[in-house]
Amino acid sequence: MRNTREPLFDFYRSIFMLFVFWHHFYLTFPDLFDYVKWFNPFAELFVGLAGFMIGWIYLKRNQDLKLFKKGFQVIGAYLLVAVPFQMLINPSWQSLADVLLLNTSDTFIEILKFYGILFLIVPLLLTAFRKARVLVIALSIAVYLVGLFVHLEGVFWDSTLNLLIIYQFYFVLGVWLGELYDKKRLLNRQTIKLLLICSVLAIIAQISYFGFGVDEYPYNFQKALNNVYLIPVCLYTIYKLHHSIIFTWIYNQVNVIGRHSLAAFVISEIIRVLWLFIPVVMFDVTINEFEATVISLFFAALLIWLVHQYAKLKLFLGGLKYAANNHLRLYRN
Repeated sequence: MRNTREPLFDFYRSIFMLFVFWHHFYLTFPDLFDYVKWFNPFAELFVGLAGFMIGWIYLKRNQDLKLFKKGFQVIGAYLLVAVPFQMLINPSWQSLADVLLLNTSDTFIEILKFYGILFLIVPLLLTAFRKARVLVIALSIAVYLVGLFVHLEGVFWDSTLNLLIIYQFYFVLGVWLGELYDKKRLLNRQTIKLLLICSVLAIIAQISYFGFGVDEYPYNFQKALNNVYLIPVCLYTIYKLHHSIIFTWIYNQVNVIGRHSLAAFVISEIIRVLWLFIPVVMFDVTINEFEATVISLFFAALLIWLVHQYAKLKLFLGGLKYAANNHLRLYRN
């Protein structure tokens, strides 16, 4: 059986998530200039990597039910954080209903909601992909392109549907690339040349039509162009970083985030709410961009430490459970 704990992919996942969490911490402070948006394709990369792993590991297996169950776990983790936070800042029955029905919330981990819903429909998606891969990819691209210009507003589930319309493309693209990787057909000179050409054309198009501005919300064509040249650059940079630090203590510290991604999402939002959001609101904290950046980096480091403690606790409890089961087995015999 193929080892699903590929160190490079764990490292990719860890860096993607740490950047997302750092950005969340930074944006918690009010009235800051969001300079991060110029180099921030990491949510898309995280979703794309999830699709890649499924295309590489699960596409040929009959384990779609396992992914379906994973969807409930992800949504449960999202609700574990979103419900109390929403009740803290907007205690009303309507607000509670919106969160429970996955309509909207004020958390910064809305991507988990999309992630969970996507895993619930993954069995259907993979079945369709196995039978008509070209059609599925074509439909995914078409839906994505429509979503760049048409944004749902004022309807139930509008924010959730807007997320699904955009991020499904990165997921489906990841599934396809994972399948190609499994067949040893992903990376070759032609692919690298194509990426370089697309990146250069995207930069020229963005500067020509939009200048140097980037608007992330609502998701639009400008942001899509930004991703075309940023994603290859980020992947290559992180790849080189991986090989530079793989034998250092930093590598093991960072990689724990990718190995415990769901716990990292939950812990990150708890940190953001308890140690950033509440103090900022209560004491009307006002700081500049540099200070916010440094503080956010500190909390990112704190997150790594806390996830390490979670991993140790999980290992300890697993050992206790194993010992208890063995003791019970011996007692019965």
